[in-house]
Amino acid sequence: MKNTAVSSRFFMRFKKIRLFLVWIFLFWNATWAMIGEERSERKVGFFYLGQVNCERIFRFLSSSDLVSSMLTRNSTDEMREAAFHVCSTYPLSINYKNIEDDLLFSIGRGYGKSMKILNLSHSTFNFCMLRELPETLVHLSLDGVRSQNGSLVFIDELLRALPKFKHLKELIFNSNSRITDVSMAEMVAIAEVHGITKLHTACGAIADVGASSIAMMREITDLNLNGNDIGPSGALSISLMEKVTKLHLGGNHVGDVGASCISQMQNVTDLNLAANQITDVGAHHLSRMQAVVNLNLAANQITPVGASHLSRMQRVADLNLSVNQITDIGAVYVSCMQGMVSLALAENQIGDFGARVISQMQGVTILNLSNNQISDDGAASLFGMQGLTVLLLHGNNIQNLEQVGSFP
Repeated sequence: MKNTAVSSRFFMRFKKIRLFLVWIFLFWNATWAMIGEERSERKVGFFYLGQVNCERIFRFLSSSDLVSSMLTRNSTDEMREAAFHVCSTYPLSINYKNIEDDLLFSIGRGYGKSMKILNLSHSTFNFCMLRELPETLVHLSLDGVRSQNGSLVFIDELLRALPKFKHLKELIFNSNSRITDVSMAEMVAIAEVHGITKLHTACGAIADVGASSIAMMREITDLNLNGNDIGPSGALSISLMEKVTKLHLGGNHVGDVGASCISQMQNVTDLNLAANQITDVGAHHLSRMQAVVNLNLAANQITPVGASHLSRMQRVADLNLSVNQITDIGAVYVSCMQGMVSLALAENQIGDFGARVISQMQGVTILNLSNNQISDDGAASLFGMQGLTVLLLHGNNIQNLEQVGSFP
């Protein structure tokens, strides 16, 4: 830890020295450029900086620092234009800000007009300005945005703006309760033409009808509908989306019938069906999905029987079965899964026997066994796991963790 801290301080000091040398170089370069070139420059402090030199400086800054430059009212025109120009090639994030119309207008009509990636999540702005954003956008994130005008509905303004974004491939707008089946159907009619490949609209009010509309978007590979109101019928519609490789449907109510439908999607490698009332029957269906690498089935109703089915999924490297009824017997089945890197079995009534079985697994680096029934003996065996870097054991029956042991 001490060497890491020293290395970190050295690295930060090196970055500061490098940035200082860059400033010296730019100052020298700007001084000579004033002699031989005719261009508009503004006085900044005790020397002059033109737009070209501003751009050279801004390319060393993060997108958040660039945003700060654009939000500064007293910045010169050259500085603002340089920031916009650099942002055209950078992913730009303006999060948790109160965004004025002129900034969004400048992005859309000024030097940001060729921008590809824009994230306005959790910011407050005039939704009408969505129509002023660059038509070159490929990725647009609008999680939890709020309106400066309470009478404007986000989804209505987004629907008006979408036809403009002919290059858009990734659309993210989670945490918007006004996204309903009707509005989703209207959006799909527009987005399908663009060939959207990534759609995230979690924590909304989308039900089975909306899911059937989304299923018409045949090019989607990454779909996140966590926290909606999708049941077995909606799961059936989604199962027809052949190109999906990443599917998140946590916090819906697809149940065992829906799990059976989803199990037909043999290209899925990342699957989240947490909190969906899935039992051992659904686990049996899902065990047929042999391409899955990341699997989240937390907060369901899976017992050792279901764990025995899931243990057949030998490609799974990241498994979350927290808040089920796995017990020590189920832990035996889980321990047979080869290639596991991250394993979460929190709140599963696992005791010392299950802990000892889990401790025999090879390759696990992250292990969560919190809120179980493990005592000092079980914890001692876990600390002997080779390669383990993260171990969560809070909420167990461990009396003296300091004497239990430490990582090898």
